[in-house]
Amino acid sequence: MKVFVFISLILHSSGFLLNTVSQIPTTKDPILTDKHFDMLLNLILELRSSQRKQDQEIAQFRKDFLTMKHELDLCTLNIHNNESAETRFMVLENRNKTDKLQQELENTSKYVNSMKMEFQIKYATVNKSKELEHDIESLKSLKAINNLNALFDVRNQTQHIENELQKTNSKLDATVSDVEARKQDFLALYQKADLTEQHLEERWAKLSKRVILSARLKPGSYLQNQRILFESIETANGVQNKSSILNSGQFTCEHNGIYHISVYITTNSHQSRYFVLKNGQRFAEAFVSFESYYQTGTTTFVTSMNVGDEFELVADPTLYVYGGYESGITIMQIH
Repeated sequence: MKVFVFISLILHSSGFLLNTVSQIPTTKDPILTDKHFDMLLNLILELRSSQRKQDQEIAQFRKDFLTMKHELDLCTLNIHNNESAETRFMVLENRNKTDKLQQELENTSKYVNSMKMEFQIKYATVNKSKELEHDIESLKSLKAINNLNALFDVRNQTQHIENELQKTNSKLDATVSDVEARKQDFLALYQKADLTEQHLEERWAKLSKRVILSARLKPGSYLQNQRILFESIETANGVQNKSSILNSGQFTCEHNGIYHISVYITTNSHQSRYFVLKNGQRFAEAFVSFESYYQTGTTTFVTSMNVGDEFELVADPTLYVYGGYESGITIMQIH
């Protein structure tokens, strides 16, 4: 606006001189005053100040962009360091989105670099300000109407620089908006990953409380309907009454849920079997029939159990049980 007012003033003044040559006596006094030249110098200084501010904004923008990219790398590293199998599964679901976001950030970085290069090219136009200073010095020395053409060139060049700066500012504003949108996407993804981690931690806490019991059977010859005892407990997670299980050979449920139960017994008894009793009722059984040969009878099933439900194994009729690693039972809560 200052340039326009100043140039308009000069044009009007010069027009008045051209239209009234016959009325103004010839004089060697300056047509342009020192005030006019000072205004033009101030304009050039403002232009340089605006250019420096533009460089500072671009440098800050690039710094913010690199910081955001660093945060994304840290988030990706934290996700990969999670050793839980279920965490890896959840991360795989989000990997495609993360890769896509990373690609968009890389494209944005390339676009910003190209914008920086373009801006540097535009910045070269500021060198024309030196030519303007030279023109001003010439005007100060001559101060004659014949140098007004050079002033018109200064006006055109100044307007051209302003237009180029406006275009550059518009492109930078668009780039900042796009990067801000990508930043919001990254924050949303980070929050989702945080919620996923919390969900996995809660689920892992629940899994760690589930019942898992693995026991070896006590070797010996068991009569018909005699309860088969446990010799040792290998694993007991979420089980409090381990001593009672060893002493009685009976498992009592402490947590409601769905359980997977597997029993295997090695014997050489002829035409024998064993029953799995739930609350005193037959629930499952396994047969062995070869005589004088080692054989393993196995049964496995899934059932729901409530607190207080009881499981036990009984022989039918007479059954010899080989102990150690040859006979055992596993009870696992799956839900």
